[in-house]
Amino acid sequence: DFYEEPYVSYYTPARGPTNGGTPVEVQGFNFRLNRPHLKDTLYARFIDPNSKQELAPASEVREEDLFADKFLWVTPAVNQSGDAVFQISLNKVDWSDARDVSSGNSFNIYQSPHVTSINPSFGHVKAAKD
Repeated sequence: DFYEEPYVSYYTPARGPTNGGTPVEVQGFNFRLNRPHLKDTLYARFIDPNSKQELAPASEVREEDLFADKFLWVTPAVNQSGDAVFQISLNKVDWSDARDVSSGNSFNIYQSPHVTSINPSFGHVKAAKD
């Protein structure tokens, strides 16, 4: 079957931590095939902009988060910080890059924060009443 390539026109946010879990709201078109004999499946992934290798395995967008003109994707955990290319596919073979139109960038992954201490280490359990 021939189908139109999916296209991303806007997404937010365009950055997230290495530990993943960032919900990305994506707008565009052709995210669903709308063919009765084919399952509507959309995949998303991050790749390294230089090596073109996946930073994490491609993941399927949940059916309840997938519409013809928008979808919600939760970012996976990755091992490296820096720029990544956000890609989508209807078949896990043909991938389309999603880029910010104004900057040309795709997605920035920053190192997840790690809390090593809190100061003071103790305090009131209950707030004082006025």
